[in-house]
Amino acid sequence: MSTPPVAELLSLAGRRALVTGASGGIGAVCGARLAEAGAEVICLAHRRSGDAEALAARLRSQGRVAEATATDLSAPGAAEVLGARLGSVDLLLHAAARQDMRALAPSDEAAGEASFAHWQGMLAANLSASAALLAALAPRGLQAAVLVSSVEGAGPAPGHAAY
Repeated sequence: MSTPPVAELLSLAGRRALVTGASGGIGAVCGARLAEAGAEVICLAHRRSGDAEALAARLRSQGRVAEATATDLSAPGAAEVLGARLGSVDLLLHAAARQDMRALAPSDEAAGEASFAHWQGMLAANLSASAALLAALAPRGLQAAVLVSSVEGAGPAPGHAAY
């Protein structure tokens, strides 16, 4: 059994999709599939923004409409600034995550243990950014959101407490 092209299953023509974590993994694959369904895709990344730009360039080379942007969604107010800059967005696929593997301890960075500031940064990227994006995009026409999570939510691995 072969998988039919996405465009035969779903049409997102005329829709704008913001895909976070578009520099690789789930975000990049989903961004490509949304574009295949006809959506204009905004590929967002922070630390590996060059990879998100490469995805957008690849999609454009296939005749799709795509752009890339770099934003640190863990920064206060970043989602609102992004939303104002983008304007109308129909679909959010939020796959960005920060996964720094460190044990939670008072603050021994040299031993690879997380400080409280590190813990706050992880929560800002992995939890607060979701709420901030929804709040920023809802008044701008957001119709659907997919918030990607991890199986580690049910049972985190050692050193992944904030992930």
